[in-house]
Parts: sequence; structure tokens; C-alpha cells
Amino acid sequence: MDREAILTTINLEHFDTSLSLYRLVFPSQIKQMKHSIERLGQLQPVITRQSDSGYQLIDGFKRYYAAEQLSLSNLLGKVLDVNESVGKAMILAYNKESSPLIDYEEGLIVCSLKNEHGMNQKQIAQLTGYS
Repeated sequence: MDREAILTTINLEHFDTSLSLYRLVFPSQIKQMKHSIERLGQLQPVITRQSDSGYQLIDGFKRYYAAEQLSLSNLLGKVLDVNESVGKAMILAYNKESSPLIDYEEGLIVCSLKNEHGMNQKQIAQLTGYS
């Protein structure tokens, strides 16, 4: 069931930020993002997946929090057709080079895939690309 991502404008009220517990976002990072959005606008879409409670944010938490502080009504988002476990693994992939996760964040995601999604070590390694 691989469909292409859909690019759409998403109202901030429709975001599901439940995956934010796997990311540590510091006020200084939000402040920098806020200044960037004020100067240049939104340069990259946030990455989401459709969930029961809206558009579950996978990547773009700093953009989301900055948009909230700026009282923006919406953000441009890319909606992917993936389940939640793949969405969690994508947090690792999207942040591998530009804004690497710290070991704690990676550990939270891997533990969640094991404990909440019942995946074994081999399945997690195949999904995440980590051995």
C-alpha cells in the first residue's frame, strides 16, 4: 500500500503531536526556528501521517512549536501513508543527518517499537536500519 505523499496545508488545530515524546526540543531551538520562519517563511513541509486524531507529526516539531508561538493558523505538510510504527522509525531516518537524535531519543523509539508494537530485535533492525 505505497501511495505517494500528499502535500497539503494543515491547520495547527488538526495536528496530533503525540510522537513529540520521542524528541527533545529546547526553547533556544524553537526561538531560532521562530526567527527563521519570520524572516524566510516555512522552507520545508512538516512530515505527517494520517491518524485517528488528525495529522500525526513525524518530523517538524520545532516548526510546529514556532508556528504556535507566531500564532500561525497552518503549516504546509507532507502526508505519508504509513502506520505508526513506520512513522516512529521515520523519526530516526529524517533526523539522521540534519539534526541527529541523541542516544536517549533513539532508545525511546526502539523501546516503543518493542514494547508497544511487539516487534523483535530483527524486525526493529529491518525497519530502522540499525542492527
